[in-house]
Amino acid sequence: MDTDIFFLFPPFWLDVRNEQLWRGAQALALRPKTFAVLRYLIAQAGQLITQDELLDAVWGQTAVSEAVVRKSIRELRTILDDTAQYPQFIQPVCGLLRQGCGSTKADGAAVITAKVRRYLADTQLSSEDDAPLLLQLLDVPVDGERLARFSPQERKARTFALLRHLALHDSQRQPLVLAVENLHWVDATSEE
Repeated sequence: MDTDIFFLFPPFWLDVRNEQLWRGAQALALRPKTFAVLRYLIAQAGQLITQDELLDAVWGQTAVSEAVVRKSIRELRTILDDTAQYPQFIQPVCGLLRQGCGSTKADGAAVITAKVRRYLADTQLSSEDDAPLLLQLLDVPVDGERLARFSPQERKARTFALLRHLALHDSQRQPLVLAVENLHWVDATSEE
């Protein structure tokens, strides 16, 4: 990575050469590994980064647990004023979906439906079959007939494909981290 690079993600900027994160004119303190996580994620903007890839890139051959990634992500959330309730930089999948379509938890079903349809159209996915798959993730009641046309395997495959497309689309605008916690409790569908 070029050490003369500065990454700007308002209101923050990252000085790679001096290994310093700034908020305006204020220098922010990060542990070296947390800085390395942030630098890697920003340098890979536009790509989805797995936890294993992050472990390899930042910790290399050092034997560490996945908890170190979670610790660095928590530290980044704190320093970036990024909360799980209102995430801006690090988000769960439903949070990404809500942010992408501009919905809030206060929106009713009709408003969320309209926002999801507009979001799909903005990302070149305007199929009438796609919206119910996403609405279901947001706990919005959907027409069961539309979903019944797909087998459970088709529905799962289409939902994952949609989420991948939307995550890649959104990661073009700002760096994106997908963190999976408590992986030891994951079911087979979530693991995929």
